[in-house]
Amino acid sequence: MTDANLDLVGTEIRSPIDGIPSEPAVSIGAIVTANQADALATVTRLDPIYGGITKSIARMLRLHERISSGELTRGQSLDASMTLENGTLYDGMDTFVSPSTSVSTATGTLDLRFQFDNPDRLILPAQFLRVAVTLGTTQAIEVPQRATLTAC
Repeated sequence: MTDANLDLVGTEIRSPIDGIPSEPAVSIGAIVTANQADALATVTRLDPIYGGITKSIARMLRLHERISSGELTRGQSLDASMTLENGTLYDGMDTFVSPSTSVSTATGTLDLRFQFDNPDRLILPAQFLRVAVTLGTTQAIEVPQRATLTAC
């Protein structure tokens, strides 16, 4: 390989992950250096996509009390179902990734992180979604609505 070819190969920049790049932060012809602090662009991975769920620590403590008392039976895993903004139930598979190890002092909440399959790219970063997490099961009796009364 000639020196010119080696110099040309050194000008190619590849992302270490697959994803969609943002608008470039630098224009063509701008001088950039190796290990510079400013990013050239941001690459966002959309499949799989990660979502953070925030839960009140007070609610988590109440759930822990219900599990300890036997009122709630803990499930084998945390299962999450997601509803998109148009009301459609998302059918992608979810995986519980990790809980946060600290409580936010500003909001008193705990973060849970889930990973969702997103092959059709229906979920985008910062999109508003409704997520229901199943923690366990409890004994209940189903009663027809007509059989109940509203207390005044």
